[in-house]
Amino acid sequence: MQKILLADSGGTRTDWCLISEGGQKEFFSGISYHPVQWNEDFLKEQSQYWLTNPDLTAAKLIFYGAGCMNPLVAKKMKDAFISWGFSSVEIHSDVHAAGVAAFGSDHGFVAIMGTGSVFAEMNNKEIIQLRGGLGYLLGDEGSGFYFGKLLIQKYLNNQFDAHLSEELRLRIGNRSEVINKVYQPDGKTFISSLAATVANIDHAAIHFVHEENIRIFLDPFVEAIKEKGISFCGSYAWGRQEQVIKILGECNINTYKFVKEPIAELSKYTVKHTV
Repeated sequence: MQKILLADSGGTRTDWCLISEGGQKEFFSGISYHPVQWNEDFLKEQSQYWLTNPDLTAAKLIFYGAGCMNPLVAKKMKDAFISWGFSSVEIHSDVHAAGVAAFGSDHGFVAIMGTGSVFAEMNNKEIIQLRGGLGYLLGDEGSGFYFGKLLIQKYLNNQFDAHLSEELRLRIGNRSEVINKVYQPDGKTFISSLAATVANIDHAAIHFVHEENIRIFLDPFVEAIKEKGISFCGSYAWGRQEQVIKILGECNINTYKFVKEPIAELSKYTVKHTV
């Protein structure tokens, strides 16, 4: 088997796995390769990194990444990796990574619920239908970002009791401070971070916001997934499994799978199906 370098790149980091000719695996993580990161400084830094790591560029690169659904973006990435020393490069989207990690080349439904969100039906590693994936301005329901958005809306509209409102004020700021943070250049990051910020607040209203977020995302797909079930990837889905399972149970959906780190499942699939 040819040496293979696998990548699963999300909005915050890239997980890598170097698979040797004998099938041994070496896992490591690095910065995100999301297309929004690709400025001049990023390209210069990555060029230097890869040119000084010929042991990695000698491998076949199979790259799965957020933002790679667009063929123009995928081509730009492939061209860049080739210029950095790779001779064999495949670029696939993070949706393909989620599907392959969840059910290989079989037919199934998969939801990515991380910083962003998307729902897809896949068969033989091909996307049959795609819903969501519109980004934070037009969608991302069921994501960590959307939870933060709902939480802020309710907090600023005084929909929480005095105790919870005070707890949130201490953690994220008062009304004017929060609004100011939201409309700064890094406002999206602030909103997306709120799920982690309030993770240890055990309050019914916080749980309700999570459930509202998950229901808004899943409701349009309930009928479609009743027969085959659904698999989930992404940090938000992994962290809110109990509530996701509760909502699925209410819809009589008892077949589901949660994938914490797609790179582990991707590496197993790659070793099994590579001669």
